[in-house]
Amino acid sequence: MRPFLTRKGAFMRIPNLWRWSAGAALVIVLSWSEAMGAQAFYEFPPHGESRDDVAFACRRHVPAGTPPDLGWRQRVLTDRELLQITACDPELSPSIARHILSKLNARAPYYIDEDIKAGRPIKVPNSFEAYKKWTPLKGYLAELKTVPQFILISKDLHFIGWYENGKMVGDSYICIGKEDAWTKAGLYTVKNKDADHVSRSYRNADGVWAPMPYALRIYDHVWVHAGDIERGNCSHGCINLPLMPARDLFTWAKVGTPVLVVDSLRDIGPILAQDGARRLLFAEPFDPHRDGER
Repeated sequence: MRPFLTRKGAFMRIPNLWRWSAGAALVIVLSWSEAMGAQAFYEFPPHGESRDDVAFACRRHVPAGTPPDLGWRQRVLTDRELLQITACDPELSPSIARHILSKLNARAPYYIDEDIKAGRPIKVPNSFEAYKKWTPLKGYLAELKTVPQFILISKDLHFIGWYENGKMVGDSYICIGKEDAWTKAGLYTVKNKDADHVSRSYRNADGVWAPMPYALRIYDHVWVHAGDIERGNCSHGCINLPLMPARDLFTWAKVGTPVLVVDSLRDIGPILAQDGARRLLFAEPFDPHRDGER
């Protein structure tokens, strides 16, 4: 018999028969779970209750085909809960869970850490499992199936997505202008690309001209670039992305790529139906009688 280490460090011996029986029972339970299409499910304490006094539940045996729970609540989250999420689902490491929280809150992970440590309420998914591949944007835009490249920026969702022939190939949370009007809605194109761009309008906290890596200029002095994302509205008008998505977008985009900035996703259809948009996106001939143009 092999020794078994208890919590206090004392050794005790378990008969082989007991150990084999326990192992066999575990295999049977796990096999049954797979057959039933089990998946991890995370149930958080009710809003307002102490996170230290309420047990974190990890339930299994949720029937296959159950719709994902994409709900969320504004509440306090603790580090203990994030660690327990890992115990329920090894694919959800604390860093991945923080990334999910960043996407949902449009806030960089280090600010999420500050919120957790300070006990500040943030948006927390009802089920982290359901948010593994979550995006608030549409994965496919049928209107753009013939457009090779297209960038969509949603101001109300604080999200950006880039598309090839209507299919999303990348996305990220963003921040836009501190004042809503500082980032103007409209249909633009990438005018310039500059991987090492430096602002000539604004200085950073150290008093030097602010670096704007992986920058794409879309109009006037407004660029899409890597930057700090404290909240959804935090810039002087530029669209800030986390560093790695900004690099991916910069590498992917070409000068001339269309960029649509909308106040809401509801605006996409009407804007794309306008004559000017169709000429830009689909190279359609000018129709003087369309959309009231004269």
